[in-house]
Amino acid sequence: MESITGGCGCGAVRYRAKGPIGFHILCQCRFCQRFSGSVHSALLAVPKAGLVIEGPAKGYSYDNGLGGIRLHVFCSICGCGIHGGNPDEDFVTLIASSLDDPSLFAPTEVINRDEAAPWHKKAADLILHDEAG
Repeated sequence: MESITGGCGCGAVRYRAKGPIGFHILCQCRFCQRFSGSVHSALLAVPKAGLVIEGPAKGYSYDNGLGGIRLHVFCSICGCGIHGGNPDEDFVTLIASSLDDPSLFAPTEVINRDEAAPWHKKAADLILHDEAG
């Protein structure tokens, strides 16, 4: 059984997750842009039952506008994101930047591309064009 560890930037929150690692995605929805402070969130799924969090983590829920509730958990001291997800699902999505070993994250899909910033779409096209030729 796989086991991964991680935490926040200031070290006050630590976690251990046991179980198979699920999907590895980049999400470009507007909320993930705001939550990450970037153009997307980098997320990987782990079983909720195998996740143990220690330290001053806080969370909040919001309606995603698509009829679902989403939860985001972060360090109450430094604000670094730890995980998110749907409270009714049996997995959570860890924020990849919180991993102790960032090489464990290998995205296989980009979701919500329709919400990507126009300049990010253009930059991605430039990178793809440059790599091709």
